[in-house]
Amino acid sequence: TPVLEFHAVSRRWRPSALGGSSDRPALAPLSLVLHAGELMAVIGGAGSGKSTLAMVACGKLPPSAGLARWCGGPDPAAARPQLIGPRPWEYAFLTVRQALAFHADVLALHDDALAAPTRFVPLMREVGLRGMSRVRLGALGPLDQLRVTVAQALLAKPRLVCIEEPFVFCGPAERREGVALLHRLVGGGLAVLVTGRDAEACGGQGTADRVVMLREGVMLNAEQTRPS
Repeated sequence: TPVLEFHAVSRRWRPSALGGSSDRPALAPLSLVLHAGELMAVIGGAGSGKSTLAMVACGKLPPSAGLARWCGGPDPAAARPQLIGPRPWEYAFLTVRQALAFHADVLALHDDALAAPTRFVPLMREVGLRGMSRVRLGALGPLDQLRVTVAQALLAKPRLVCIEEPFVFCGPAERREGVALLHRLVGGGLAVLVTGRDAEACGGQGTADRVVMLREGVMLNAEQTRPS
């Protein structure tokens, strides 16, 4: 069963309270399927609809039309999708361990099935943060910031992780390490969707199993880039 399915899914934005007179399309009807252990890249310029697609994929926005399914059903909770976006740290003074513990407590408050863990060393080792538990978030570089947000997402035990602009502040060497992290996630059985302005912003040509290209909300293609 696919982790994520879109069948003619579209999304329209309602008129703005600041003066818009009619709704406008953010996503034209599109169909796609994302399986466990698969990495999909969604690329497009500003206003192309890639952030809207990611929010619908993670259940943050309902589709205006069409059918979205997660693990075969209509409830996003079946896949526990997690959306990771580029953002400044809200609490730069927290250490890495404190940030993970805080996020775990928040998740546990919203989901009784998620017991807040007390040990974070195995998770930190998994994402490449070994030995960094006492480093403050504000002292981390772009790649380690990504590692922390990925670790926070993994606390939810998701089957689907969507990451917006994962390498926006990373240099070439950091991007290679970040791509290796993404491949470890899909190697562990997760479905991963990344967005970026082009292939390089998503890790480089050949990083993803499939590439979806958007322009003004319209899907132009869905290419397989690596052997299945």
